[in-house]
Amino acid sequence: MTRRLRLLSLVVILVSMLLAGDNTTVTYPEHGKIISLRTVKRVYRRPPDPTYHGVHHVDTVVCRIETANRIYELKGPAAGTSIGNEVQFRIKKKRAYVHVETGERQYEIIEVAMKPGS
Repeated sequence: MTRRLRLLSLVVILVSMLLAGDNTTVTYPEHGKIISLRTVKRVYRRPPDPTYHGVHHVDTVVCRIETANRIYELKGPAAGTSIGNEVQFRIKKKRAYVHVETGERQYEIIEVAMKPGS
């Protein structure tokens, strides 16, 4: 009897975990175009690999994205960004999450300005 009760409780727990899974889909309500880029080089003295004894360089970009009524200045990874690209992104706190084919990239929001005439 206790064996059946344990098995039944295990099945109930597994089913509840499956049903309680995160079913929310991520949406990217902001749409815009990259209007300018500048590369910022960060130099880390302590590289991530302790066996490497050189200086570790990481390139980041600061990009300006123009939407319908705002201009965002974002700082983040340089991969896959070029002037004229259309981007979709979402904003959460002081971060912008840009949609890419493999998921999303995280950028720091440096400045938000209203477009002239908005």
